[in-house]
Amino acid sequence: MVIKQQRNGVESAHIRMMDMQRDLPAVADLIENCFALRNDVDGQTFLKQMRQAARDMGFMRWVLGGQDIGVTRAPGFVWHENGQVLGNISLIPFSCQNRRIYLIANVAVDPKHRRRGIGRALTIHAMSYLRKRGIDTIWLQVKAENQGAIDLYHSLGFSQHSCRIAWRMEPGQKEIPITEQEERFSLRRRKKGDWGLQKRWLDVIYPSSIAWHLKVTFTDFAPSVIWDASRWFEAMKLKHWAVIEGGKPVGFLTRQSTKTYADNLWLAVDPQADAASVVQFMLKGLCGRFSKLRPLEVNYPCECIEAAFRSAGFSMYRSLIWMKLSFPRL
Repeated sequence: MVIKQQRNGVESAHIRMMDMQRDLPAVADLIENCFALRNDVDGQTFLKQMRQAARDMGFMRWVLGGQDIGVTRAPGFVWHENGQVLGNISLIPFSCQNRRIYLIANVAVDPKHRRRGIGRALTIHAMSYLRKRGIDTIWLQVKAENQGAIDLYHSLGFSQHSCRIAWRMEPGQKEIPITEQEERFSLRRRKKGDWGLQKRWLDVIYPSSIAWHLKVTFTDFAPSVIWDASRWFEAMKLKHWAVIEGGKPVGFLTRQSTKTYADNLWLAVDPQADAASVVQFMLKGLCGRFSKLRPLEVNYPCECIEAAFRSAGFSMYRSLIWMKLSFPRL
């Protein structure tokens, strides 16, 4: 697909749909160069998978004597100029409340060719492509410190929805002593009857408007899932604890084992409680125990109890602003 009209003074004839076999290796190099992923374990795994996918597709085409093996065009576009891929934008489909939505991701432009309007042209083209296919909601994430990109997306009609921080604890963190003030709390394993409270409080910290993108299914936290054969394997990756004050739960922590760089922690806190004290206590009380071999990561709203995370031995890994664009329904 090639667009031959001018947009913002940039010749959009350079835009075409990405061909997975032909473009994936170059796109992987571009993303690695633009997003400083050399020391990012998950990022390097993602790039390795991209390059392997291109090799596998090329091998199958060779086996079939050059025949087309099916759909090789991915939902996304590249800026191709003088035999080089200079820009990329990916479109990732999700389902939210039985509606099809898309996430714009991997918007990357070769550093030597920035300030030419390539990123803007790719974004406009992607928006037009999705709009013509009846998609009425587009999301994207941008680093909080990338003000230039934030301004660009604002100018294209995106509005800021929320901000989330990924907090990380590296392996080997020593247990941090509980303070005298924190002795009013205690920890125990979550009980079956706690699930209703945990679910309500999870919905506050991880609302449905963003939960579609999280690498977890919160219904797997329900005690009944343990007896559901179809979800049993996912439920076995989860361990749950409760924080007790005055004989009642005031918070919950769930550890999710993963195959990525860090295991995930999911927090749920009573909205009426002192959230900073509850979170600090449960992180200090638990993380020193099970962070000896695996890093731990927590997704939490920005500008919320940041001191509690730092006091518990966590450091800020990434701060992302979620932006959203909604079209009138056709």
